[in-house]
Amino acid sequence: MDELEDEIRAQAHHWRTLRDEGLSQEDQRRFEQWRDADPRHAEAYAEARVFWEAAGLPGLGGKITATMARQESEELQTAGGEVSQFRQSIVPRFVAGALAAAAAVAAFIAVGPDLSSFGEPSVRTERFATELGSTQVLTLPDRTRITLGPDSVLEIALSDSQRNAQLLKGSAFFNVHSIQQRPFIVGTDIIDVAVTGTKFDVQLRDENAAVAVGEGSVEVRLSGSDDEVGALGSPIRLEGGQRVSASLADGFGEVEEVFPAELAAWRTGRMIFSNATLVEVASELNRYVAKPISVDPSVSGLKISGTFDSAQADELLEFIQRSYPVRVIEANAERQIVPR
Repeated sequence: MDELEDEIRAQAHHWRTLRDEGLSQEDQRRFEQWRDADPRHAEAYAEARVFWEAAGLPGLGGKITATMARQESEELQTAGGEVSQFRQSIVPRFVAGALAAAAAVAAFIAVGPDLSSFGEPSVRTERFATELGSTQVLTLPDRTRITLGPDSVLEIALSDSQRNAQLLKGSAFFNVHSIQQRPFIVGTDIIDVAVTGTKFDVQLRDENAAVAVGEGSVEVRLSGSDDEVGALGSPIRLEGGQRVSASLADGFGEVEEVFPAELAAWRTGRMIFSNATLVEVASELNRYVAKPISVDPSVSGLKISGTFDSAQADELLEFIQRSYPVRVIEANAERQIVPR
């Protein structure tokens, strides 16, 4: 029964997307037949409409640029308009800035002689780290802007010839200013992303990484794969409106389309799930709560869709308990989602 309900829910979201893009008369007839065939179909479709419209999602055919502009405005309001800038001591020729972290912890480190991943040995690297539930907006001297997600760690190194960042944990959204002679490289333990100028989101979750592009294009390759074709496949080029996930064990997944407002929704305090597993939901929640949440393997595959406020983790857990055959129990220093 649960599998059937998941299938109906997936069909409803599919029809919601198709209708947004415009249906032919034949497709409209098929949609109405599907909707009227079962009361659960109509109910699931109504839920899908509420879900996407509440999130401000115009659909896959919507204009991603306009949506992202609205998100960036909301993001600055959320951050109180405060940003952190590189200090003059990092790279002497760069513009000085005041470090004004409103909701984050920043630590500065001097890099040793091995800088193979960060370029020139004379460059010092600056590290930024955010706390649970906090974000930080960084402005670099080249006008690149980076939003560091909750519970995340990022190192940045700049020189006259290179612009490099290493995402060590969590997520970051990059609005990279175009400089053709100095590409911007984002490295992780799983993937490397090369760009000259674009807007994109990078997220690390356990053994997986994901990249979603809002504007421009990026090249994504598995970390440590210098060959044109690595052991798990060639590098992937993503255009605006596309995303891909990867792991070192399995390589790249399928390239998918991404809804505009889904792109780094965490920047404006939203968690958007579309057919996400309970494990994925718990992983996202753990970026915001002090007491970590784990999931019993027997219920880890349950699927959830909806838009939630990242500041209301308890309300989301209560929703999960009401809607699924699970309960949340306290176990020492963590909470566990187990079968009811």
